[in-house]
Amino acid sequence: MSAMPSMAPVPAGLDTRAQLSVDNVTLQYKTREQLITATHGVSFAVHRHDRFILLGPSGCGKSSLLKSVAGFLAPAAGRSTSMAAPCASQARTG
Repeated sequence: MSAMPSMAPVPAGLDTRAQLSVDNVTLQYKTREQLITATHGVSFAVHRHDRFILLGPSGCGKSSLLKSVAGFLAPAAGRSTSMAAPCASQARTG
């Protein structure tokens, strides 16, 4: 017996694209003394009707990741895309 539930076939015409996609996002902050990596290589997709939770200890990068998705913090690497609106946060170049 399999521990994984079987996946039902996707009905024709159903939109299976992710509403929000975060691909290999690395976020960094620069202080006077050092470069701090808030997240490294984070990837996930949120589909229509999904419930998605960012869970982790204080200081692990949850708020930084939300700032990046909202377009307030550009990632050092990777990108975020949304079907609702373009995310302004794309990897810095140069």
